[in-house]
Amino acid sequence: MESNGGNQLAALQQELSGLRSSTFVAKRRLRQLQQERQNVRQQRRSIERQQQQRQQEEAEAYELLAQQSCCCEIAYQDLLQQSSRFASALRNKQKLEAAAAALAATGEPAFAATEGAAAAAAARADDAEHGHFGCFIASAQDSEKEEALRVLLAAAGRNKVRAAIQYWTREASSAKWILQRAHAERDTAANTRQDAQKQLQQLQQRADAERLQLQQLEQEELALQSAETQSESSSSRSRSLRALESLERLLQQHNMLPLSPSLMRGDADVSATAAEVAGPENSRSKSCSFWVQLEENAGL
Repeated sequence: MESNGGNQLAALQQELSGLRSSTFVAKRRLRQLQQERQNVRQQRRSIERQQQQRQQEEAEAYELLAQQSCCCEIAYQDLLQQSSRFASALRNKQKLEAAAAALAATGEPAFAATEGAAAAAAARADDAEHGHFGCFIASAQDSEKEEALRVLLAAAGRNKVRAAIQYWTREASSAKWILQRAHAERDTAANTRQDAQKQLQQLQQRADAERLQLQQLEQEELALQSAETQSESSSSRSRSLRALESLERLLQQHNMLPLSPSLMRGDADVSATAAEVAGPENSRSKSCSFWVQLEENAGL
């Protein structure tokens, strides 16, 4: 019987040795999983910081895009307005120049003026831009008959005609300058808006890539967490249960524990052996024999 107990004690020690080895491997695997999980968390934090920075860049790009769109619209409206202004001024100037040339060729007496009258007319002609010659200019704009325009110019006088021509020349020059500026501003705004659109497209592609990477990291973290849980709980469970069952059988054979229901149902030989040594006269000697074997074999 003591030999049987020694064999079971050796088997128990072997089970415990295997348990220690598996526990060491499980702990090392657990540390590895924890390190991998920490690395995944750091990657997630880094991507989240990149997302915040990208969102700020997106907001700035949207603001720039809105500003440049407004600039393009304003420049477009300026182009329409100044194009019409330039065309009207150029057309009126050409009409006045043609009518004045035709009138000068006919030598109309009404077109001549004295020096004093010419000076007074020139002084009044300086206010042509302020509407003093509005009726004259409107007539020159709306008149389609050269004869009526010629009569009007003859009645107005040479200086007024010259002042009107100068006025429309200045109008055409001003409109042309504004047109050039509007074209340049529109081109600049259009180029900037195009760059902003490209930047937004790149940021959106980055957002999609970061979103996909975050999903992958979340899945990886969940997998690591599951593996970590399994490594903590299930790696040594079966070995621990077998070692405890062996210890329970050994103690019961030495009459140190009552038979468990599982052993009563599962192992008839062990139950019979335990029943043989369960007498009160053998209890003390078998118990002492067990601890002696335990001390000798386990070095406790």
